Amino acid sequence: LAIFWLPGKILDYTAAMLPEATRANLGQDALEDLTKLTGSACASKHGTAALAALGKRVNPAAPPQIVVVKDVLTQPIHLPGHIIVLPDALITSAAGPDVVGGYVLAEVQRAAASDPTRSVLRHAGLIATLQLLTQGTIDADALDGFGQTLLSVPQTALDQDALIGQFDALGISSAAFAYALDPSGETTLTLIEADPKRNGSTPAVLTKTEWAALQTICKG
Repeated sequence: LAIFWLPGKILDYTAAMLPEATRANLGQDALEDLTKLTGSACASKHGTAALAALGKRVNPAAPPQIVVVKDVLTQPIHLPGHIIVLPDALITSAAGPDVVGGYVLAEVQRAAASDPTRSVLRHAGLIATLQLLTQGTIDADALDGFGQTLLSVPQTALDQDALIGQFDALGISSAAFAYALDPSGETTLTLIEADPKRNGSTPAVLTKTEWAALQTICKG
């Protein structure tokens, strides 16, 4: 019983005890492994500034680091250290910045509901986790292959009421996000009907200039 029970408890304990700086390092290591498959993160002066503005708009108290990659990735993912990774195709096909803001907001909610640090530690293994817990470091190759694992993990469902509450609090169009998920609106009717923009204008997610820069961030 201990053989099956103890490793999971150690992973949970370590994930809960790690300081933010260590989580950030794990997130960067995980991102580095992911970009072996997706290519380097896209960057441009104005596009990177737009990502920073989007992070502040979606989570003013703790803005995530938003990264855009051009290839392979088909859906948003989250990593330790408040890192959100978006596929460029999602941005270039979006009807507007509210759609992208909605995807980022949803991923922030997923990260809050399920600590991504645990997934990293589970991949690294018990020995590496114990090393991290006792020494504060992890071997450079401990996360080899983690990016491939990320690409195959399906997205988890979200608490609709909590998500709607966040859209409402931030003034981001939940309808725009809902139609991006399902153009018919049949499976996302709750999000459509709760759209905070139905009752009046709300602050723009990004300016026109920022949105244009974000849409071309991978073309530089």
